[in-house]
Amino acid sequence: MPALCAGLAARLVFLPVIASMLPADGLYVDECAYAGGVQAAAAPPCFPRPPAMYLLMDCFEAVAGRHDGGRIAGSLASLVPALLVPLCAPGAVPVIASVMCALDPYLVLAGYQLLPGAWAAALVAAAILLSMRGPRRGRDLLSGLLLGLATLFRGELVLLLPLLGLSVEWRWRRWLGGMAGAALVLVPVAVWNLSGGTLATPAANGGLNAWLGTDEELGSVPPGLEFEELVVVTDPRAASGNAGDIDAVFWERAVRAAGSQPLRLLGLLPRKLLSGFAFPGPGRNLDVPSAFRSSGLLVLLPLPLAALSLALAALLRSSSLRRGASWLFCFLLLQAVVALVFFPAARYRVAVVPAVWFLVAMTCPRGDPRELRQILRPAAAIAGILVLASIAAPRLGWPGTRPGFNHILRAEYEINYGSDPAEAMRQLDMAGSSGFAGADLHNLRGIALAIGGRPEEAVCQFRMALAIAPGSPTAWSNLASALFEVGDSVAGEGALARSRSLGPVPSDL
Repeated sequence: MPALCAGLAARLVFLPVIASMLPADGLYVDECAYAGGVQAAAAPPCFPRPPAMYLLMDCFEAVAGRHDGGRIAGSLASLVPALLVPLCAPGAVPVIASVMCALDPYLVLAGYQLLPGAWAAALVAAAILLSMRGPRRGRDLLSGLLLGLATLFRGELVLLLPLLGLSVEWRWRRWLGGMAGAALVLVPVAVWNLSGGTLATPAANGGLNAWLGTDEELGSVPPGLEFEELVVVTDPRAASGNAGDIDAVFWERAVRAAGSQPLRLLGLLPRKLLSGFAFPGPGRNLDVPSAFRSSGLLVLLPLPLAALSLALAALLRSSSLRRGASWLFCFLLLQAVVALVFFPAARYRVAVVPAVWFLVAMTCPRGDPRELRQILRPAAAIAGILVLASIAAPRLGWPGTRPGFNHILRAEYEINYGSDPAEAMRQLDMAGSSGFAGADLHNLRGIALAIGGRPEEAVCQFRMALAIAPGSPTAWSNLASALFEVGDSVAGEGALARSRSLGPVPSDL
């Protein structure tokens, strides 16, 4: 009950602020991709992303409206880990950990978004509790089943399943039981994706994410014209739009990049790992640090920082491992593996947040001041290291999203959904004053000007965008439309031909 009250209060306080920052009808590429439901999943028979969120969005539309229902349900799902944490052990420490988990800013933000992070976290929390407290017969099968379901929300969790074999508790028989449970969920999806020519994973965008992780420019350029220019697919296999063929192209790019410059990639790994454990962490489709500051969630950031520090300090004690915490360490190891294999992003830590709070609840000393002091000292040292890593990460680690990017996303929303070119221009001015500079700034200004009946000025803006991203098919197409609008059909036909010659862009980017 204390956790529920604290969590609901926090969401009532912060969600209106987040709503003013992220419009209710969807804002950026990931939300837009899921908001359309199953029908929006591009290029069947492959799932371009983990499929569970598409299904949920269709259910929300039938019950309470796709967007409103999704946000309400996601916010409630983000409370599930906090409600389950105190069930892992008796005493005051699990209750305190539960209240702090209810206030975790990553869960608050993830729950409001039309994204799968909060749902994956809820299933992970249930899997952890079932493995710890459930009946021995079949509990590993059911726990693995829940982890498999979580993987259908966050595809990187598939890497957790082999990692669990490293733990003391999940060795051999238990691990095989967990794998069998996960297989009940994952095998049908794998067969479905294999039939479309992609890998046997719950999503067909693994190759893209692996390729993005081979170069900091690729991984840090947010969605837009410059990103489109980098990822445009000219391979003939991509002409059909099949997700499996496109995924194969990106896996080949990732392997080529790793093979051509292995030393450079090895040098990038420590920087990716540094950013993977920085607070609040980088984001590519959302400027996470700016989102935390604008929404006020920054005041809650010490909670997950303290939890991770306490969890790591507890794991340094052999007694903690004997209490059954070693398999939970695999969740923290997963966060490092994902940062190294793909790229560091704050969204990847949402699904492992429950494991951190369960570790705190299980391993923090109860009632013995001397034992408490023994864990607080290393925890304070670890917290200091994490703070230093967070300060150094923007300079030494993964660059993250450019400042002002959230205003760019808001301007896109006003153009695509709000039809308010004046507000879009205001957001673009704010993005520029925040330090954002790039092709998207000029492209969106051009669209806003065109909507506002000023095509001549729009042509100038589109040409400025093309000076920065000359390989963007969208920029050439927009220029062609503006040229036709001002009556220059010859130049318009040339711009349109240039757009078509650059090749298709994967529709799910």
